[in-house]
Amino acid sequence: AVIVLDIDDFKEVNDKFGYAFGDLALQNIGNLQQASVRSSDKVVRWGGEEFLIYLSNIDEVEVCRIAENVRAMVENTPVADEQHSANITVSMVLPIRMKQMNLKPLLNSLTKDFTQQSVKTKTALLIGVLLNPPPKIEVTIVG
Repeated sequence: AVIVLDIDDFKEVNDKFGYAFGDLALQNIGNLQQASVRSSDKVVRWGGEEFLIYLSNIDEVEVCRIAENVRAMVENTPVADEQHSANITVSMVLPIRMKQMNLKPLLNSLTKDFTQQSVKTKTALLIGVLLNPPPKIEVTIVG
């Protein structure tokens, strides 16, 4: 499975606290994600405030558990430097039941669905069910 994670209102964090604080937030969130996954899993930054979490050999329940752990851990761990402290939230898209790993169309589809939904809600897990390539996603907002 691939989880797409987006930091909510990241531009506002940069505007309010500065780019150095934004960089610290990115580092902290990356570290929290890495601490929440198995050693065989991969966490990578993908774009400005987006991350991908690649989970191999995993069932749907465990994907959702890991995603919720990451979301809660980020939300409950303030980012702080000498001058500022802020609670950061994230939203995620979780594709489930991937029959074939073809990342380019998958990520394009996930990004489109995520962008449309993130305007409506923050701090959400969006669970998409991939049926067959080309990817078809049904989105349900949870939380």
